[in-house]
Amino acid sequence: MASYPKETAMGWIDNHREQIAKINDEIWNYAEPALEEFKSSKLLADELESSGFQVTRKIASLSTAFIATFGSGNPVIGIIAEYDALPGLSQKAVTYRDPVIAGGPGHGDAHHCYGVASTAAALGLKEAMKQHDLTGTIKLFGTPAEETLYGKVEMANAGSFDGLDAVLSWHPGAENTVRVGSSLANNSVKFVFHGKPTHPGISPELGVNALSALEVMETAVSLLREHFPDAVRVHRVITDGGKAPNVMPERAESWYYVRAPTRPMVDSIYARLVEAAKGAAQAVGTTVDIELICGIREVLPNKALAEIQFQNLQLVGPPTFSEEEKTYARQLQASMGGESKEPLRENISPLQTITGRYSTDSAEVSWLAPLAGLYVTIFPQGVPPHSWQATALGTTGIAHKAVMVAGKVLACSGVDLLTQPEQLSKIRDEFQEKTKGFKYSPCVPLNVSKVE
Repeated sequence: MASYPKETAMGWIDNHREQIAKINDEIWNYAEPALEEFKSSKLLADELESSGFQVTRKIASLSTAFIATFGSGNPVIGIIAEYDALPGLSQKAVTYRDPVIAGGPGHGDAHHCYGVASTAAALGLKEAMKQHDLTGTIKLFGTPAEETLYGKVEMANAGSFDGLDAVLSWHPGAENTVRVGSSLANNSVKFVFHGKPTHPGISPELGVNALSALEVMETAVSLLREHFPDAVRVHRVITDGGKAPNVMPERAESWYYVRAPTRPMVDSIYARLVEAAKGAAQAVGTTVDIELICGIREVLPNKALAEIQFQNLQLVGPPTFSEEEKTYARQLQASMGGESKEPLRENISPLQTITGRYSTDSAEVSWLAPLAGLYVTIFPQGVPPHSWQATALGTTGIAHKAVMVAGKVLACSGVDLLTQPEQLSKIRDEFQEKTKGFKYSPCVPLNVSKVE
């Protein structure tokens, strides 16, 4: 038996390196998008259950969510696991574009690594608790649909994250660090315009073109961007623009994300988009349905918890990569049109306090319990997540090494939270000060549709 709980936790992870890599690669191969992660969630839940965790499957309305619990009493430490893939990013593990399934989903944000490392951390921490008689409770949360910003919102509304003393999380990144900064709040919304079909060559005067209304809205939003603060991001896809040129579109749909540093800013920008949609419908003569799918807050940082994770990142050390792995990374960089002398970061960057330009539904958890986010190098410099190049990294030694480091850092941080009540008290004090007077509720009502 190892002398110290952290050694025990890390030793368990080291001893199960091959098993961890195998699970990682299986989930990469499943490549299941949001709310369809049936095989991925089952694989992780089964692994935890067979190792002594009590597993509750299907949380609220989410068939692919689960909660795995080990231990009893306080403190109660949460660990977040994600495992959803992204549409359209199917890719083999090669440095040129070659989908496994043309148009299929792929792990372009390495959430398969996320879920597996978190699971490894929970199992390593459990082993340390058993061998060293550590008291407390571990709860691993299997959270689906992060990429659509929905899973943790539904779970939060169901009370899944109540009663936690702290929550550990991580994400694959382009450097090794811990972030104390925030993220962007977000609304996900669809605008559906309804017109009247006709033959546009023979009888255009008898029709009402839904696509024209959508285009009027597009123009209005493009002009509005000049007036948005610099940190605001508004982007969209057109999910329905009609079926054929010789049938005037009866229906047209666009899907927008509205991102901003604070929730009130999102609300303000969103209101302007709603007015643009209504104005466009009035101008063309269509009707418009506004489907507000989901809304999230910005991350509430917790410096005291972040410092614990950072100390354990320094203890574990960053991943180091072989020359073969660096060559692979350079080839992916070249496919993006660039190259760096340092393809993969092997150092530890200082604690980061900036607001990231991303959104995450983990933000909802951060307003219910103290949360901190670790980042470990997987992506080469200049290779962004949500690209086929990112998917191509998912089963490489690069990914496997990052998973090992992340699992160990989370497990060691869990040991600190279980054995250092004075540090946990600092974490809770900071959280309570920042949430004074706050009462949680979803940013938008769940299952909203057709809001005029």
